[in-house]
Amino acid sequence: KVWVLTGDKLETALSIGLSSKLLHGEMTLHSIVGSSESDVREEIRKALEVSGEILPRPPFARPSAFSRSVSASVPASLQAVAVTGEALDSILEGDDKDLKRDFYQLCCDAQTVLVCRVSPKQKQQVVELVEEFSSSCLSLAVGDGANDVAMIQAARVGVGISGKEGIQASRAADFSIGQFRFLQRLLFVHGAEAYRRNSFLINYIFYKNITFTIPIALVSLVTLFSGNAVYDQVNYQAYNVIYTFAPGVFFAIFDRARQELSDLVRPDEAPRYARASRGGHLFGPRVFATWVGFGL
Repeated sequence: KVWVLTGDKLETALSIGLSSKLLHGEMTLHSIVGSSESDVREEIRKALEVSGEILPRPPFARPSAFSRSVSASVPASLQAVAVTGEALDSILEGDDKDLKRDFYQLCCDAQTVLVCRVSPKQKQQVVELVEEFSSSCLSLAVGDGANDVAMIQAARVGVGISGKEGIQASRAADFSIGQFRFLQRLLFVHGAEAYRRNSFLINYIFYKNITFTIPIALVSLVTLFSGNAVYDQVNYQAYNVIYTFAPGVFFAIFDRARQELSDLVRPDEAPRYARASRGGHLFGPRVFATWVGFGL
């Protein structure tokens, strides 16, 4: 799911979408370009009704891009939504929450969303709209200019690109990259590795503390809480400083499951690794309970 928020006009945004392969000939384009709230509501209603039926030829596609007509066999994900800033203002600035929900549902059914002629405030409002109607959604905003700062700060994760438009976006973001092509490596190599390592570290901290404190609690019950020392002072001080700290340092330096992006994007590897992260196999109640059991 890619949402493109741009200040360019609609025709330019559609051309960029085609050249970047966010749009292709088999997609159906739902254009939301109304100038009033009633017009926008009618366009959204028609777009929701059209989904799944026999679809007309997308108006943005070139004749050479089509080898067959789009039929009902095309899944709902092969749809695109294009919204102008004026229509978006009618959706976001109004008090009709049902209209916002219908617009959000239409965008969620689409594979690509193009929002054109938008202001920095509208970019922020679009991100907040996603956060409002999907509490489980993890949004990531990528921008390269000062007009993207509000959007980057509104998203759960902000990525700034430092380049010709300055470093304002990079300074406001959680992560900064030099070129857009580095985003894939940031997510699927550095991001995946950071998630895996942090999951292991959190579980390890609980494990070592449980291992250290449970014997003290059990001995206190036997000695009637007399305060007798369970460990001698040297081992007591060295437990966190040497015994459990040094393995963590070596683990952080030498452990790495994925060296390069090519190691992750192989067809037989990427789905399994993605399921391990999103399915709670690295961090979750069951994994945490297993580590607690090891400590006990």
